[in-house]
Amino acid sequence: CIGRIDDQVKIRGFRIELGEINNMLSQHPQIRANVTLVRRDKYEEKTLVAYIVPNEEEQQRADDPGHRKLIDNLREYLKQKLPSYSVPSVFVPMKKLPLTPNGKIDKAALPFPDTPLFRTASRQSSSAEEREGTGAGEQRPGLDRLTATERLLCEIWASVIDLPPTLEIEPTANFFDLGGHSILATRMIFQVRKDMAVDAPLSLVFKHPTLRGMAAALDNLSNELGLMGSGAPVTAQKSKSQQAKAAEKELAVEEEEEEEFDYSAEAKALMAELPALKSAYLHYPAILSQGLEYRPTGSRGPVFFLTGATGFLGVFILAGLLQRHPDATVYCLTRAPSVEAALGRVRKTAKAHHLWKDEWEASGSVKAVLGDLSRPRLGLSDSDWDMLTKNADAIVHNGALVHWVYPYSKLRGPNVLSTIEALKLAAAGPTPKPLTFVSSTSALDTPHYVRLCEELQSGVPESDDLSGSERGLRSGYGQSKWVAERLLREARQRGFPVTIVRPGYVVGDSKTGVTNTDDFIWRLVKGCIQLGQTPIMNNVVNMCPVDYVARVVVEVITQPRALDGLVYHVVNSEGFRFQTMFDLLREYGYPVPDTEYIKWRDSLMDFTLSHTDSALYPLLHFVLDDLPTSTKSADLDDSNTRSVLDAVGVRCPSIKDLMGIYLAYLVKVGFVDVPPNASSAEKTLPELDIEVHDVITRTSQN
Repeated sequence: CIGRIDDQVKIRGFRIELGEINNMLSQHPQIRANVTLVRRDKYEEKTLVAYIVPNEEEQQRADDPGHRKLIDNLREYLKQKLPSYSVPSVFVPMKKLPLTPNGKIDKAALPFPDTPLFRTASRQSSSAEEREGTGAGEQRPGLDRLTATERLLCEIWASVIDLPPTLEIEPTANFFDLGGHSILATRMIFQVRKDMAVDAPLSLVFKHPTLRGMAAALDNLSNELGLMGSGAPVTAQKSKSQQAKAAEKELAVEEEEEEEFDYSAEAKALMAELPALKSAYLHYPAILSQGLEYRPTGSRGPVFFLTGATGFLGVFILAGLLQRHPDATVYCLTRAPSVEAALGRVRKTAKAHHLWKDEWEASGSVKAVLGDLSRPRLGLSDSDWDMLTKNADAIVHNGALVHWVYPYSKLRGPNVLSTIEALKLAAAGPTPKPLTFVSSTSALDTPHYVRLCEELQSGVPESDDLSGSERGLRSGYGQSKWVAERLLREARQRGFPVTIVRPGYVVGDSKTGVTNTDDFIWRLVKGCIQLGQTPIMNNVVNMCPVDYVARVVVEVITQPRALDGLVYHVVNSEGFRFQTMFDLLREYGYPVPDTEYIKWRDSLMDFTLSHTDSALYPLLHFVLDDLPTSTKSADLDDSNTRSVLDAVGVRCPSIKDLMGIYLAYLVKVGFVDVPPNASSAEKTLPELDIEVHDVITRTSQN
């Protein structure tokens, strides 16, 4: 038995097909029945849980009543068939699946992962042995084969992930395979700092996810002589030598994999993959630049191909294109099992953002095409690819996978290779298609550009060639955007009509306040409200309303003059600062006094260890590093952007004037509480006359 093939869920930014997981599990020879669900653990983190019914032979095994070997085998099997994020974190073996009177799986009757039948039986058996004296005083299995550091780390892992005491954790075990995730990783590192007195960085678990590799890295942090100190094994001398060598090898492999990535060399290597233009670019398509009133009666409107339309910025770009070009057709690349489901995703997202118009669907202005950013040809079918090469007038490549901690390797497909595929689409057909790429100021996040602004006494020019950040970008996301931009810069030199829009922080709609709650800015705001303190931070923060950012993208792809430049910075010139944002929280009635940063950071760490619902929990690897330094960014010149916006009379709204609308929306959707001191506050939150459809969070790449 498997679940519906079209069941879709979203976990940590990834769109996951439960039916695909179920289908793969059902093909395993040792599985008789299965179903995969999403459960929330005690930290409210979404987790994939696979309920499995082993075949008769497996159920009768006496040497492995908990079916650990089967589960390990299933996990490795699925890793060969599915993306890593689609492999369930928890497997629950059962004797049979509960059914409804209609013969369907009764999902409501399935036990939660902390009380599965087989684990209960295992624990009852273990308790019986202890009562009989056979298991009294025993430690977790396998601890005697671990080093001292591995033993302590093993118990920390077990405590944080809430693993059963009978489970043996092998030295090669992976934190994430055992059920860990980014939020638990943060808690685990905190516990390591506390119990082991080692100032372990929050990135350690991502660099060294195995027990042996992480323990060796911790030993290196605490002892310059490496594994000669706290990592001494607890078994015989021969085993000591073997374990030390194994740990050194594990650490060497992981450090080699995580060695500072040369993304500049990656960009140079990928230039060989760029397509060649079949014909020279001659002029901007008149159908893009001419208004509806200038086109002959009965003639078609412009046709756009848009990626990332189900994302926060993407859906506003979609609405902006149709507002600027009322007779346009926009094809939206969307991941879904069917065209109907894909269009449903676009419709649902637009409605949640108060943008959807029924006439878009009725008139055929919005169409969905099935695809996947991480696949060749963007996952488009041959017929859709051919249709777009013939019919599309322009491409807006906005889709990307946005993640705070993922390394470049995980973002390469959806963020970089997709850009090459978009260029291939632009090069196909009778004439080259204009392409606008939505990048990020993350591609500039190096100290070089901060110093450059201080030297120039002005912002980073849009003509800068990115050489100042060819080394030193720390985030995989920033690296992926840098590589994509370098490829597009090379494509421009080869004659492609490409442009790049580079926004900073994208916040809510200036009219409705609708915003993405899974955003650093709003998590910081909520975290400060929960803590009851704000840090003293005077850095300028480049926040722009999403409708303004979308308008920049629309004008850049629409106006022929946009090809006079390559890069278009999206800037809020009012000089809005973090401190201004925190001051406004107080003005609207939130009791959040200013606190010196180090004291605020220490209070946040203590609060987070005792309150796992802190909004800043997933971002502590940023916040506890050095927030005033990590959020210090270069000023940006936006001359190119102003040239295209001046032509249509558009200016960026004041964020200071919009903070009340944004806070009112966050209160309305329940993301933050009503200001406790609202009755005596200097400012009053406005009333929003909107219906809340869904709380907006970050979506997947397309």
